[in-house]
Amino acid sequence: MDVWIIDDDPGNVAVAAATAAHLGLDGFRGFLSGQAALAALHSGEPRPQVLLMDFFIAGERGDAVTRQWRAAECGAVRRTLIVGYSSVRWGSEAIVAAGGDTIVRKRRSLDGLNHDLLAFLRQELPRITPCRA
Repeated sequence: MDVWIIDDDPGNVAVAAATAAHLGLDGFRGFLSGQAALAALHSGEPRPQVLLMDFFIAGERGDAVTRQWRAAECGAVRRTLIVGYSSVRWGSEAIVAAGGDTIVRKRRSLDGLNHDLLAFLRQELPRITPCRA
């Protein structure tokens, strides 16, 4: 499973990366801006199955990036599962309202993992198939 995160805080990216690695997921990519992730999407490389979307991204908002992502996916066989992954609940809710799919709480445990994200990915692993254009 490929998991991407858009978050301008490298610490949050590191927690999500460690959580994905804990499950043995090797398709993790972190982006510090929505525009960088959208450029990767438009480059033709395979889309991730899961996209963790922060709300407060330097100079951007996660809900606006979510709308742009969904527009770019128009006509795709399978959509990316977009997760509202903001430190504030209303930010994640805005991402869902803009076309996101669900919310996972962004946090870090003492072991460096996000156990809410870990549980979510374990639940979704059997259901997710690769995205195709």
